[in-house]
Amino acid sequence: MRPVEFTDEQVVEAGRTLQAQGRNITGFALRKLVGGGDPTRLKQRWDAHQASTAAGEPETVVELPIEVANVVEGLAVELAGRLKTLAVEVNDKAVKAAERRVSEVVKAAGEQASQAERELSDAATAVDELETVVAELQEQVQTKDRAYEALRQANQQQAVELAELRERMKNEQEKVQELRGELDKAKERAESNQQRADSLLQQFQAAEARIEQLQADDVKAREQINQVSQQLAEAKGALLAESAITKQARVELQEAQERAQDDREARSKAEQEAARLRGALEAKDSHVAELLQRFTVQPPAQEGATDDAAQTKTTPATKKTTAPKKKPGAQA
Repeated sequence: MRPVEFTDEQVVEAGRTLQAQGRNITGFALRKLVGGGDPTRLKQRWDAHQASTAAGEPETVVELPIEVANVVEGLAVELAGRLKTLAVEVNDKAVKAAERRVSEVVKAAGEQASQAERELSDAATAVDELETVVAELQEQVQTKDRAYEALRQANQQQAVELAELRERMKNEQEKVQELRGELDKAKERAESNQQRADSLLQQFQAAEARIEQLQADDVKAREQINQVSQQLAEAKGALLAESAITKQARVELQEAQERAQDDREARSKAEQEAARLRGALEAKDSHVAELLQRFTVQPPAQEGATDDAAQTKTTPATKKTTAPKKKPGAQA
């Protein structure tokens, strides 16, 4: 048996609510208030409650009708004389009572028919409500079916995309493996290049040390060049002095030759003086040649400028020592 979904107290409370509202108590009305259940069983439980309530009350003795009581009293007085009349009257009263009972039964049957019609109306209303609920449920089911179909298609699409993603992931993994191999090769090349770079760095450091050594040697060479330049300048000064002396000797020789032409008597002396001056001049020329061989490093432009300066300095002295020429035939 199915378990009772609603208690008797709930059914009785629903029936009392319908009585308070002045409505007919039907199975469908009870079901509507209770919220579910079988209408027939709910009505049976309400009727059982009504019957138990009526059985608990004390039974009342039905008194005879007034007419019957009066007749009984009359019969008590006129029992013998009016027995036949009493029987007729009693029969008439019984028939009338039976008719009243029949009318009451017919009335009760009409009320039951009305009750049945009302229950049918409530049942039709409940059926309409149930049909509305069923239509809503069917619409919800259709909506859910459409949603399920959309989800199924989306799942299929996602499955296809997932397969594509797995294929792409596989390809990417293969590419990653290739890139890792290339990376290992690049690391090996980088290590080789690093070793070469270290070797080149050592060579560069050695070259820097060599350059520093050469720079130090260059500084020393420059110092030596400066010293040689100073010595050359000193030699140039001495050379200029010797050159001035040589020029002076040549001037004196020329003057002596001129005087020899003017004075035959002094010619021999002049020739002797000229020989002496030639010897001194040759000695000076050899000395100058030696100096020129020793200091050939000096640039020609500077040497020329130095000679010009020396010649400029010695020219006034030459002019001072030059004597005026004597005319031929003049006596000393």
